This record gives sequence, C-alpha cells and structure tokens, in this order.
Amino acid sequence: MEGDIMKRILAIFLCVSLLLTVCPKAALADLDEYGEDPACAEEPYLEGGTIYDLKNETDKAYEPEENIAFEPEDETWDDEPDVYSNYSFDAENTRQLQGLHAQGEIIVKFKEPAQVPGKEKQLKHEIEKVEKIGFVERLDVYVVRADDLGKNPNAVLNRFKNNKYVEYVEPNYLVSLDYTPTDPSYKLYQSTAMNMLNAPAGWDIIMGSSSAVVAVVDSGVAANPDLPPIYGGYAATLGLSYSNDRLLHGTGVAGVIGSIGDNGIGGAGLNWSASIMAVKVDDATGCLPIANVAKGIIWAADNGAKIINLSLGTTSDSATMKNAIDYAYKKGCAIFAATGNAGKNGVDYPAKYPNVMAVGSYSNGGRAATSNYGVGLDVLGLNAYYTTQASGSSGNSAGTSFAAPQAAGLASLLWGINPKLTNDQVYNLIRQGASGGGKYISDEVGYGLIDIGRTL
Repeated sequence: MEGDIMKRILAIFLCVSLLLTVCPKAALADLDEYGEDPACAEEPYLEGGTIYDLKNETDKAYEPEENIAFEPEDETWDDEPDVYSNYSFDAENTRQLQGLHAQGEIIVKFKEPAQVPGKEKQLKHEIEKVEKIGFVERLDVYVVRADDLGKNPNAVLNRFKNNKYVEYVEPNYLVSLDYTPTDPSYKLYQSTAMNMLNAPAGWDIIMGSSSAVVAVVDSGVAANPDLPPIYGGYAATLGLSYSNDRLLHGTGVAGVIGSIGDNGIGGAGLNWSASIMAVKVDDATGCLPIANVAKGIIWAADNGAKIINLSLGTTSDSATMKNAIDYAYKKGCAIFAATGNAGKNGVDYPAKYPNVMAVGSYSNGGRAATSNYGVGLDVLGLNAYYTTQASGSSGNSAGTSFAAPQAAGLASLLWGINPKLTNDQVYNLIRQGASGGGKYISDEVGYGLIDIGRTL
C-alpha cells in the first residue's frame, strides 16, 4: 500500500516536471477563455524543425540546410496582370481611321520612365516588343509596323490604347499638298498680283532680308536660276535628296517666298534675298506621312529656321504633328499653313492648330471658291501666283499652297525690319495689316487679304 502511494507521488512529480519543461509559463499564467495562455502563444514554438512566430506570422530556418542554388526567372512581363486594361475605343478608332493613312503603319508614343516609376524594365520590354520602322526625335515617337491594321484595326489600336506604358497611338496619317492644277482660268499677270498685295509699297520700305531663314517643308526644292542658293537642306527619308522635287510642288512654294527680283529672269518673290531652307518630307513612293512631316518640322526648328511654311494638309488631327509644331513654336518659329482646297467650311490640319497662322486664298474680290474657310482662318493670300517651277522655268500655280508662302514671305520681311519681334508679334502684325484693318471680318475671309505695304 505504502509502495503504491509512493509510485503515485513519483508519477505526479514527473508530470509536473514535464509540464514545466515544455511551457514553463503555462504553470504560472492565467489561461484565456479558449484555454490557452496568451503570453505563451506569443512566443515561438517548435514544429518540424522550423521556428514559427505566430505574432509576426513569419518563419525562420531552425536547422541549417544544404545550400541550394536558385536560377533567376526570365524577366518577361507579357503576363503582368496590370499591363493592359480592357476598354473599347472603337468609336475613337473609327474617327481616326477615316483619315488617309499609310497602310500597316501606326505611330506610338510610349510613356517616359518618370511616368512609370519602378517599372522602367517593363517599359523597355514593351518598347522592344514592337517592330519599329521609324523614329521621330525630340518627340520620342516610333513608327511601328502593324500588318493587321487593315484586317482588324480596332484590335490593333485597342491593344496599344489599353497598354499602360503607351501615352498615345494613332495611324501614320498621310498629308496632301494643297494646290490645284494650273490652267488659264487661274492666270494673273504678276504685276496685277503684286499690286493687289500692295507689294511695291512694302519694297519701298525694305527690299529683302536674309536674317530670317524660311523652311519650306514640302516635296523638295529643285535648282532654278530664279532662286537664291539653298540655305540648308534635309530629306526625312534616307536616300532621297532635298533638291529632287518629284512632286513639282516645293519649288513653286519656294519661289513665292524668294524668287529673285529685278534679275531679268522669271518673276519676283516677296523677299528678293530670302534665305530658303529645303526640307523634303515625301517618301520614296511620293506619299507624305505625318511622321516625316514631324521630323521635317523639328529638323528645321533645330537647324536655324525662323519661319516654317507648310503648304500641305489633312483632315485628321494628329498628336504627332501638333507636338512637332508646338516644339517649333516654343523655339520661336512662326508657322504658316494652307487651309486646304476643298472649298468647305472647315480648316485642314495643321493650319487649324492654335500656334499656326492659317492662310486661305483670295480671288475675284473675296475667298476663292476652292479655299477652305471657317473657325481658325487668319488671313488670305492670292490664289494664283507666277512662280518658279521644278523644270527650271517659271509659270502660274494656284491654290492655298501658294497663298500660305505669301504670308511666310511677309513674315521674313517683318523680321528683316525688326529681328527682335516674337512669333506672336509677327502673327498679330500680319493680321492688323490685312485688308480688314485689324478687325476679324468673317469666317469666310478671316482678317482679310494680306497687305505688305501696310504691314511693313
């Protein structure tokens, strides 16, 4: 009996000892309502060779393991869950695709690294994925091949518009040269035209000036004995020459600005000693893609042009072209553009942009029937002009293409008188000097026909 009691006491002692060894605080602390000691639960406890910290919900290695080498995963982000959103831009796409555009080509502006902090590698990866066939410096936009654009345009454009690394995407629009074919009904003797512009009164003030370089962003400027030496030249498409005017347009535009007067050859431009820069933006097929026009504008602004003439247009609003124009404007350039020759209420782009002076054409006492008009129209130039030709001779050309350089030529004379003028001051002086006397007449004619003598 006595031996049984001793065995029971020994068993109790051993149980108490074991309990104190496993969780010493359990013997001293109050248990919570679930029968657990909160203080003990906050301490790491052992299980399967790992220390589990319940309080911090972390785990730490308990026993040393053999070293295991891990290979880094390939850095691809095709499956990154937040690269693409899922919105439909079909209505916007339809509007964009109505404009004439290069087949299978789009323009993509990716975001800057600062716009996606911490995602620079992913941004680089997205840029590397696309098939790039061109690039516009300063704007950092890519011309991208998109062969499926013709088959499934919404899918192509929506994919880029839903990509969080893309700022904008648009078709690579094609612009057209704003001129109409020459025929006898357009013909005006140059003396009559110059009197209508009041040019002789202006030439009494200043015959010409070479201080302001005028960039003719067009189809090139061919050699002609009635043109001054080209100040500088650039072709947006590699392998082409700025002096090869295959479209027979840019040479005529240049002549309106700067045909040499009083030399016994051809006619006279507005500035007889103009500095003309030839910027060729048509490609090898004779088309004028927006990307090329943007490159030409930027090159001209970066290489000394003070005045940029754009006798070209499109009905499509292009962010790429607008950004290029804004870039040139901020550098102090004055930009002149033709309103278009469809005879409609609606000024073409780029003439419609706010930093551009929009020039329509004048004939028979008012707006020429073919000249576009409407909100944004600034002034008119003559619809027909006797000017230089790519063949080396001179002849009549007509359309808003040859009205815009009249205003550009007048701007070069203004800067000849006062080189300190700003581009906005030049714009305002041309508006104030026009036939409306500084008053906006109507959306049909803007401020009226430019007047060289009054403006100077």
